[in-house]
Amino acid sequence: MRLRRTLAILFLGQSLLFGAVYSSNALMQTLEILPQAPSEGYYIITDGSTDTLYLDGESVCTLTRSGDTEIRSDASGVTTRVFDGDRLVSVTGPDGEEKRYEYSDDGILERVTTYSDGQAVRVIQYSYTPQTGLSAVIDLSDASASFYSGTEMTYRDGETVRVVDSLRLQDGMRAGLMPETEGSIFSSEDGRHTVTEPWEGNVRVSVYDAAWKLTEQRIEDSSGNVLSSSAYTYDENGKRASLTEISADERRVMKYTDGVLSSMEVYRADELAGSYDYSGPEIRETRYRNGRPWAEVTYDSDGIRVLDVRML
Repeated sequence: MRLRRTLAILFLGQSLLFGAVYSSNALMQTLEILPQAPSEGYYIITDGSTDTLYLDGESVCTLTRSGDTEIRSDASGVTTRVFDGDRLVSVTGPDGEEKRYEYSDDGILERVTTYSDGQAVRVIQYSYTPQTGLSAVIDLSDASASFYSGTEMTYRDGETVRVVDSLRLQDGMRAGLMPETEGSIFSSEDGRHTVTEPWEGNVRVSVYDAAWKLTEQRIEDSSGNVLSSSAYTYDENGKRASLTEISADERRVMKYTDGVLSSMEVYRADELAGSYDYSGPEIRETRYRNGRPWAEVTYDSDGIRVLDVRML
């Protein structure tokens, strides 16, 4: 064994005439360039488009790049990765199972489809909101789903929907506890999904379209009376186009351009009370009295500092 390792190291030393050697680690990261192959530890020898990882003189992994394709061979088998520029588009593992990655025009991951023997066996879809980022992870293959907000996570467990506060989730995972709040989910023939869940002593009803984008949300009391509601629409690119919020006698209608808030109107008792323009570098508020504009207030971009007040 010692003779074989010595011969391997001598051979590797000669191979440096054709490549370069780097110190490395088990993750196959190139660290520091070395003058020659060491006698022990991890190191990489590069030869053209192929990197070979060694441990104590024994080859443990090779990585070959050709165009947008990367092939890795190790003890577990051969894994092939295909890229589109810097974007990973597919991974085929040693078992032949392939994962394909789909992205939005902005480069945001939207869907991962797993294929086995050429057939799609699992589809995971991701949804996002401008305010919270990742908002939902839906496993379409087994009808499971997880929904996220700034304060809580909702996920499906079989035919049950469970809701857990984010802080409570962290504490619960550390303590090994299971969340206790439960709800229900219903999918209609038109592809819509309705999630009903307890919420601060009341009931929250969330309606999603076939693509699992939130279209409506209501807070109801125990008798089914609607306390507040929100309605969402989206543009042809799937970005938010409008949001209408109704609570007590106030209604807020928000418009979005390319997913970014551009304007808002506030109604009280069905009468226009104020409008806001967010399209410029400053925020402009128009205040109404008896349905007629009477003042215009200009704010800094932070929406707090007042720059100008003008009576109309």
